[in-house]
Amino acid sequence: MLEILIVEDEMDLREILIFNLESAGYKVLAASSAEEALEKISKDTALMLLDVMLPGMSGFQLAHKLREEESND
Repeated sequence: MLEILIVEDEMDLREILIFNLESAGYKVLAASSAEEALEKISKDTALMLLDVMLPGMSGFQLAHKLREEESND
């Protein structure tokens, strides 16, 4: 099953997104930081909902890193 990865540091918003997406029948993983998202992302991840203002590595930096890794494969 394909999954959605939510990357959001605000717990309330993250929980609302998880609840709504799971209620709609999606498999959902969540991370509170870009670093945690890098550990959770997999070949089954079909969509990432990515906050850009994260502590540590920003969402923009994570997106750039993932694009670089994809182009190197």
